Amino acid sequence: MGGIVGPENLEGSEREKRDLGGVIDKDLRHYLNLRFQKGSVDHELQQIIRDNLYLRTVPCELPPPLLE
Repeated sequence: MGGIVGPENLEGSEREKRDLGGVIDKDLRHYLNLRFQKGSVDHELQQIIRDNLYLRTVPCELPPPLLE
């Protein structure tokens, strides 16, 4: 049964997963915008999250292929 899959066509658990993604994004954005004292556990966690997001979103540059 092929067709366009829009929000109204999703099964319950699939819709929950999609909606949860937005909530997590919103919560994560809010957490990363908070200010914590340098050296605190929360500040360190923010840095770890930012580093991980950067590694997963910025394309890596591969060296040019070696010519033989």
